[in-house]
Amino acid sequence: MNKIKALIATTFLAFGLIVAPTFNGAIGDVDLDAKLTVNKTEVERGDTLTYTFRVENTLTEPLLVYLAPGMNGDHAFSPYVDYIDGSTTWTDSLGATGDIADTWIEIDPITNQTGVNLNYIDPGEWVTLSFKAKVREDAPDNAFIESVVQIKKTWLVFEDEEGNVVDPNEWIQCAARSTLTGDVLAAADELPDTGPENVIATSLLIGYVGVLLRKLKLTKYL
Repeated sequence: MNKIKALIATTFLAFGLIVAPTFNGAIGDVDLDAKLTVNKTEVERGDTLTYTFRVENTLTEPLLVYLAPGMNGDHAFSPYVDYIDGSTTWTDSLGATGDIADTWIEIDPITNQTGVNLNYIDPGEWVTLSFKAKVREDAPDNAFIESVVQIKKTWLVFEDEEGNVVDPNEWIQCAARSTLTGDVLAAADELPDTGPENVIATSLLIGYVGVLLRKLKLTKYL
């Protein structure tokens, strides 16, 4: 019996470890379709990356979308990229679009928070936010480039019996990843000169050495 209980506990623990990280998919207490994507998975220094966050309201009531960079306030865009000023835009399923001020990635001195309110979207509708970043020239070879945004669980905010707003301040994190490809050769000028003249000279040298070795071998056995 104890072995069976241990097996069941281990199974549940393993299942919990598998489903716990909720990046880009159905989200815990509600079935919400939210994800962050990037247009390039393999990049080089100086490349421009376009990140796109998309969320669709799969709930039965309007959803207030509040988006912020980072994960728990201590991880946002990869240290190997620089955000491109003026690159953030939004669009929705109704065809509306617009620009978003760069202040959405900065800490507000009053609220001490980052982020942007994308307003309410009705059930079945979606909204996207896109921004660009450039891969840094000092990024190391094979660097793992991960950027993160987070959407607030606004459906958990409520008013208590006294009319006070209760905000659990819970977030969902979405990540997009790229890898910096390493250089195969440091520089072309490090390769030896393999022009026709050198190829002929090398061939003649190898032939001459072969003749000498053959003469030495014959001398040994005479």
